[in-house]
Amino acid sequence: MATFTKQQIENITKQQIENIKEAIEMWKTVPSKNVSQGLNDWRYEYNKKDLMVPATCNTVACFGGWCAHWPKFQAQGVGLTKTGAPTMDHGTQTACTVAERLFGDYTLFDVRGYHRFDIRSGFQSDHDVVMSRLTSLLKEAESYLSMTSV
Repeated sequence: MATFTKQQIENITKQQIENIKEAIEMWKTVPSKNVSQGLNDWRYEYNKKDLMVPATCNTVACFGGWCAHWPKFQAQGVGLTKTGAPTMDHGTQTACTVAERLFGDYTLFDVRGYHRFDIRSGFQSDHDVVMSRLTSLLKEAESYLSMTSV
């Protein structure tokens, strides 16, 4: 079973666990048909109007771009770059930093096959890949916290 690194385990916060739970609820609202099979790059649409609505995909795990449209993540400072990648701190933070700060996992938005939970193959869609990453991350984080709260 893929696990957090020692550093990730020691640094996971209750807020990040709440964010993972919120992301699972958010992702359930995203129709699978709006998530492409080729999650390999951010959008290259420089028209700001195109970035006013969540992606219908072709973003790295699409999920990262959707976070910037979700009110609870917006309230934590998540926004979008001009290419549709999630960012924080007025565009100074990378997508990996957003994933780390929100969820405690800087690789969460990585392309299919590059995340530690992707070894569990057989998913039908990239939508399923994202949900698997989130639910696996939540399970590990809660397991760790229950061990340390004893």
